[in-house]
Amino acid sequence: MNNNKTALNILKTMIREGSIYGLDNVSLSTIAKKLNIAKSSIFSHYKNKEKIIDEMYIYGQKLSSKNRVTFSFDGDSYDVLIKVVDHWHSIYSNKTLFDFYRIVEMQKFIDNRAKEISIAIDAMIISQTRIVLEVLNETNRLNIEELDLAIESFASTFIKYLKNELFLENGDLIWEEERYVARFVKLYKIS
Repeated sequence: MNNNKTALNILKTMIREGSIYGLDNVSLSTIAKKLNIAKSSIFSHYKNKEKIIDEMYIYGQKLSSKNRVTFSFDGDSYDVLIKVVDHWHSIYSNKTLFDFYRIVEMQKFIDNRAKEISIAIDAMIISQTRIVLEVLNETNRLNIEELDLAIESFASTFIKYLKNELFLENGDLIWEEERYVARFVKLYKIS
């Protein structure tokens, strides 16, 4: 990956503009104009637009791996599940990463790189859900008889919420998530 400042600014501009307009609608002229540089300057860093997109995927994955956050299992089941949800939202707290994930979701049907990243994100949410629900079940904070069903239900619901966050400006989303967690805990609480 090209590590100088201009090359990085080109990548970030591609991510920002691609998130808003779609990668197909971002031209090298647009990037040059946004950065106040000559279009020919872009070619001194990248051979063509496809090379910028290639580097964008590498950069986004590196940025994603740097933004890992942990959560604790302290508290009751509701508190732990809310910490997990907050952890997932914190992944989107970096604007460039948020824009990158938005591009991934837009491109996943036409670009295998995006599809693989989207699948990996979903798998991460499912595996973290599995760990958390197993711990809550084993420590008698929840009573889950059908663990696989509970994992699938919780993970798929939050995958939907997180993907909605990428495209919707919905102030009710947090309230809906908290309400879902409360109902989930109530369903599996220890009697």
